[in-house]
Amino acid sequence: VVVSQTRQAAAAAVGALEKQQGPKPAADWKARITGYGNYCPPPLSEEHTTPAPKTVSGKLNRFVGDQLQDVVNDIKTKGAVGTLKDSALDSVDMLADGVGAV
Repeated sequence: VVVSQTRQAAAAAVGALEKQQGPKPAADWKARITGYGNYCPPPLSEEHTTPAPKTVSGKLNRFVGDQLQDVVNDIKTKGAVGTLKDSALDSVDMLADGVGAV
């Protein structure tokens, strides 16, 4: 009984909102969704796409290169001392997680 009354109240509330605002056309919903990464993202240009490595050494090289680029970006934004502090704190967190898993 309570569930059916709740459904009826919710349906009445939705109906009242639709009467006030009018129904939303599909194009409006499409415009609202676009840009949030879940509907037709723009294609990447050729310069931003690189083929995925197929060998283990290729994957390792890509991983190391990405990590080095992250460190360089951290140094640019936080400075050398800030980067070292963050690295030390990350190391402590990983150590604590490893000890907690045992």
